[in-house]
Amino acid sequence: MSNTSDLFPDQVIPVPIPGTTDLNSFYDNTSRSVPQAPSPEIRAYWSGSPTPIRFTFLPLGVANPLNAQVYQAAPPAGLLQTTARALWKSPIFDLRPDLKASGSYQPEARPIMRGADFGRGARLILRSSGLTQIPVGFKVYSVEFGSTNNPRQMFAMNARQDITSHFFDPWPAQQGGPPQAPGLQNFGTGASLLGWEPAANPIRFWSVAVIFELTQGNPPLDLVCQGEVL
Repeated sequence: MSNTSDLFPDQVIPVPIPGTTDLNSFYDNTSRSVPQAPSPEIRAYWSGSPTPIRFTFLPLGVANPLNAQVYQAAPPAGLLQTTARALWKSPIFDLRPDLKASGSYQPEARPIMRGADFGRGARLILRSSGLTQIPVGFKVYSVEFGSTNNPRQMFAMNARQDITSHFFDPWPAQQGGPPQAPGLQNFGTGASLLGWEPAANPIRFWSVAVIFELTQGNPPLDLVCQGEVL
């Protein structure tokens, strides 16, 4: 067998390394010189159950979780005093479960795996429904909590934020009608869909609390919230 070209006699034709050809050598890849075929990533998510929101009238007991300072307005509180308060709070999420060897607290937080992007991309979505009767003094706030290494020591990442205008349209005349197409579930104009993304690109342990407050009138009775992390 000649190792030269008939068209170019002076040129040597490349020949394979002596030995048998192993078609499975790509998958053996002992030296790791050939990139391995990517394995499918299991994307963890969390889906909570629909939770009825129940208001508690003030004054609240000292040990009542609703009485925590982080849920209250910073002074000055304003002219209208809160008469009732309710709370929806997500579980604590571990957005970096790939760091499982760095601590012993993982069972206390729900892992949300985004390993290919180091936790980025996860977001909390909160759907509410049943808010058919909106009191005049109804307000909605949110607070995010986080920790870099310990879910037992979660810190407020911000003062409570007023998200009332994102939660519902306070002017019923401006509310658009719900979808009427066949197959679409009709939740009425009191439904909303809100989303949060974790800070710090992202912080490891993270949770969100939504505070509902009333300054006058009766609290809504049929408000239901359901959260998901996708």
